[in-house]
Amino acid sequence: MPAPAFVGSVGTGFTAALATSVRKALDAITREGPAVALRQKGIVWTEPTLIAEVAFRGWTGDGLLRHSSFKGIRDRADAAKVYHRTG
Repeated sequence: MPAPAFVGSVGTGFTAALATSVRKALDAITREGPAVALRQKGIVWTEPTLIAEVAFRGWTGDGLLRHSSFKGIRDRADAAKVYHRTG
């Protein structure tokens, strides 16, 4: 699997129940530092092991997602079918 790469954030698509579920999953995989080259204060870092399904309209000129929307956490069994964008 390719190394993780930051491609933007997702701020829509979460219900209260889904946000709670995702938070529990993330709390279980915290780590000391970032898995990608990104530094910000006040962030809790996690191991890059969960696979998020995200719908988006395209890519910006600087390689970030455009109009992204969270659809859910995917099963790890189908990880080979996930599109990976690196660096």
